[in-house]
Amino acid sequence: MVSSRLILCAKSVVHDNTKNTISVDTILENVGSLTYPVELPQMDVLIVLDKAPADANTHDYVLRISVDDNNIIDLDGTVNFAGQQKTRHVERIHNYTIPRPGNLKFIFFLNEKCLGEYVVKAELIET
Repeated sequence: MVSSRLILCAKSVVHDNTKNTISVDTILENVGSLTYPVELPQMDVLIVLDKAPADANTHDYVLRISVDDNNIIDLDGTVNFAGQQKTRHVERIHNYTIPRPGNLKFIFFLNEKCLGEYVVKAELIET
């Protein structure tokens, strides 16, 4: 059975193929703006997954982004373990608009089962 070890959202996640390392730059915990909607030029979602040896190598996923339980977008694709028992997947999102303040949720589904979520608080800055 596939399980999630980690899910997070950051301004940038880089996978160094030479050293097989991951670098995470500026984890997003909250976003503050004087006005909404606000656009983020780039954000990356990192998902680290484990599987049992008998599990399949490829699995369909959906990364759902919502604000206060109102779905904004579903990004779908396939994650490939490539014969390994652990994999790291980075979903890069360009020019994303946060429509309003609230809880910005990134929910990761694998084969229609929720494996984890990450929440970024989008706040209105009062002057």
